[in-house]
Amino acid sequence: MPRSMHLAPLALVALLLVGCSPRGAALHTSGDAHLRAHGAGRLHLGEVHVKAGADPVTGLDAYTAEDLFQLGYEAWEKGDFGLARVRYARILSEFPSGPFAPPARFNLALSAEQQGQLDDAITWYGDYVTVIEPTDPAEAAAVRLVIARLMQDLERFRESARPLRRALDSGTLELTADWEARTLQARARGRMGEFDQAEKDLEILRREVKRTAVALNESFPREAAMIWFHAAELYRDRAHALVLVDVDDGGAAGRWLEEKAMWLLESRKCFKRTLGYRVPDWSGPAALHVGLLNEEFRQDLLTIEVPRGLDADAADVYRDVLEERTLAFLDKARKDYRWLMRDADDLRVEGTWRDEVRAALDRVEMELGRREHAER
Repeated sequence: MPRSMHLAPLALVALLLVGCSPRGAALHTSGDAHLRAHGAGRLHLGEVHVKAGADPVTGLDAYTAEDLFQLGYEAWEKGDFGLARVRYARILSEFPSGPFAPPARFNLALSAEQQGQLDDAITWYGDYVTVIEPTDPAEAAAVRLVIARLMQDLERFRESARPLRRALDSGTLELTADWEARTLQARARGRMGEFDQAEKDLEILRREVKRTAVALNESFPREAAMIWFHAAELYRDRAHALVLVDVDDGGAAGRWLEEKAMWLLESRKCFKRTLGYRVPDWSGPAALHVGLLNEEFRQDLLTIEVPRGLDADAADVYRDVLEERTLAFLDKARKDYRWLMRDADDLRVEGTWRDEVRAALDRVEMELGRREHAER
């Protein structure tokens, strides 16, 4: 029978999927690691499934779990993550007890992550952790860190605390992974309102990275940029958490404005420190947010309630004056975006992040241009 993958050589088992996760999730061989963990000395292909005619998912009239894994890899290589998921899922449904099932779970999660289906990815990563933790607790801890990272991407900060705690409690994370887990833990604390503790945690991490760099005579730009970026986000969250309760209380309004401006300035400083490390993964979002801080501050001011006691005409004048005076923040955003586009190569603002900064600049210039035209 014609079979393009018929009894593929054992070397296939060592095939490594490369370059998959956007932020570096570890990848796995097909079934080799699982076999070693269980003490097996050679690959057992197990059952062969025979179809009546060519199977639409595989194109084969008979296949093994190894065939499905190789075909999933080929779909991945072509960027067809949906087809990769179908083929890996079939391993779980048809060969659930074989050596290819655990890594198929991981690759299902990774494929879902590439598709932007992060909830699915979290579920599959969690299933993978359950399967491999008894034999490989270090791997389980590393994947829990990936789960927590995705949860925070989905704004599920409170929920991310548990996998972070379990990953850290395992004591098996590598040094840089430990730093990342603690950074994300601080970020979660900040989102839960523990701003002071989160700030202290990040300061401890900054000092630890610096001491380690000196002791090892090695630099850690990616980790340093990561910590400064999350410090910037922490201060940004702190500014957004401030609420003006009574717009008619001039003293309270002044304090609210001063404190919000203070935290946003701290956030801006940290984003600019992030840019200084010139790490593309962190420079891109940091660059975008340097300008967005100005736009967001203006939007916050524009949402302030109209003071009580103003009639309709006076309220309209109040809004017009507020909008006019806050245009300075748009102008500041424009200057920032222009600077960032001019120095994008040096700052390592690349790919889609550069496109987003350009789009933000176009948006602000259009708004300012529209208003300047209306004033003529």
